[in-house]
Amino acid sequence: MNWLGWLHDFFADPAHRSGPDSVVHRVLEHLAFSAEALGLAALVALPLGLLIGYSGRGLFVVTALAGVARALPTLGLVTLAVLLAGVGDAAVLLPLTALAAPPMLVAAAEGCAAPTRTSGTRPAASA
Repeated sequence: MNWLGWLHDFFADPAHRSGPDSVVHRVLEHLAFSAEALGLAALVALPLGLLIGYSGRGLFVVTALAGVARALPTLGLVTLAVLLAGVGDAAVLLPLTALAAPPMLVAAAEGCAAPTRTSGTRPAASA
């Protein structure tokens, strides 16, 4: 059987149209995991990035370490998470969060530090 025939059979199967194994349910489950990992990464990376960017301390180190973290293999992180946390939601959220946090951290730090570098002064506090 060719792959087009298999694809047709898969989507034509009534078991994949409704219920817990439906394609729509699995897509929504994937989107929920992605949103949760994005929220956890933002909860950690954005405040830390704003602090580093505003103070200017450790900006080079954070940028370098985030570049190293981006090079981590996804399959290795998933394998490590399964070994540490077992099979379950944590094994999915840990690698997704670890891969989402470095770009957010660098973007927040660089975005907060950029006005300081161009103007030479720190932004004034609002009254």
